[in-house]
Amino acid sequence: MGCGEAGGRDTGSEAGDIAVAISAGGASDCGLVLKVEKENPGRTIAVVIASMVERHWYHYFLHNQRGQMLTALLLLGGDERINIVNVPWYLKA
Repeated sequence: MGCGEAGGRDTGSEAGDIAVAISAGGASDCGLVLKVEKENPGRTIAVVIASMVERHWYHYFLHNQRGQMLTALLLLGGDERINIVNVPWYLKA
């Protein structure tokens, strides 16, 4: 998936969980997750967010912080059924 693209799929498990993969798209992806949450009451939503890991602390200022923004929006706008999974993404420099 590219930047800003989002996709959801039903895992087909007996528990009925839904996994939604997000790739740093920002507020539009937050709306997608909240829509999936409303369409599937009683199911747990897992959101996977890739967070860029830099070599030096001062490199964080050079890149956007969309993953952190999406995490904050989901924590404020969602409920306890939304699980957020932050996955580190290392760049080779």
